[in-house]
Amino acid sequence: MQQHRLYFAAARTRAEAAATAAERHGALARRLPRLVRYVQNRPLLPAPFALCSETWFADRDEERAAFASDYYRHVVRPDEHASFDPALSWNAAVAATHVPRPGPRAAFRLLTLREGPLRGAPAAVTREEQLVLARPFRGTDHRVVTSWWCEEIEPLAAAADIATGIVMVCRTHLVPAPGDALATAA
Repeated sequence: MQQHRLYFAAARTRAEAAATAAERHGALARRLPRLVRYVQNRPLLPAPFALCSETWFADRDEERAAFASDYYRHVVRPDEHASFDPALSWNAAVAATHVPRPGPRAAFRLLTLREGPLRGAPAAVTREEQLVLARPFRGTDHRVVTSWWCEEIEPLAAAADIATGIVMVCRTHLVPAPGDALATAA
């Protein structure tokens, strides 16, 4: 079974520097051995995290091997620690994905991390996903990430204003990985 994981990264630097760190880190992370897909969700509005990245591996064993590799230990991990605060960052595997509104992924994305799914997606939303995490966010019962995709930022920004939990309005960046068939086909 494919292994999908979300990483919520807290920056050590100001917001301007965080974007640079995200671009540099993406270039390094995309070369992880065995990586199938890598996506960065970069916040456009003030958010509790500087970045929410996502990785996909063929399975959990492939993920373990990637993070045990010399490349990860000597290249990627030092960059993570230089760019992001590991004490404030957090990650979890995705245990299940539900797609109540199938459709295309779009330029902008609203991510909310809460106890349950966010309801009432605006009509402009092109796709809705609910990612159920394998463990709750530290110190909370929050384990469902609702993901709304939209070609316009305004409906997502309006929804973010009234949403509860951890809320991020992002531009999504697919960072092509050598094993990403979707990236090479696009």
